[in-house]
Order: sequence, then structure tokens, then C-alpha cells
Amino acid sequence: MDITPEWFDTWFDAKFPEEEYGPKDIRRIMGIGKSRVYRAIDSGELEAIRVGTWWLVPRPALKAWLLAGYNLNN
Repeated sequence: MDITPEWFDTWFDAKFPEEEYGPKDIRRIMGIGKSRVYRAIDSGELEAIRVGTWWLVPRPALKAWLLAGYNLNN
């Protein structure tokens, strides 16, 4: 069962106020490795849009990815 912790929305809104993020932004904010973000994009686990040579991750997709990871680990 997927659960959204009560603190999550406040935390997410504070950390991710923009409408989309590049992989570099996600890595910096989350403190995770480059390969983790790109693996998630390549596998389809993290929805992203290719714009030329750039990837953009829409905010709702990022939220879903983070919640899925939370639910896998709890």
C-alpha cells in the first residue's frame, strides 16, 4: 500500500518549488549520485522529457518517483 507521510508535501514544496528540474538539480538537492538519476530516467522509473540534449523532469513526476522510493523503503 502506498503511503504519503504527513511531512512529505511540506518538505517537497520547500525543496522543489519549480515546475521542472534537470538531473543536475535533482542530484544537488537530494545529494545523490549522477548515475542514480540517469538510471531512473533510462529505466522509465523517473519520467523525463528530452529537450535537445537536456532532460527535464516535471515536478509531478519527481514527486511520484520520490514517493515510490519512500514506499519501497518503508
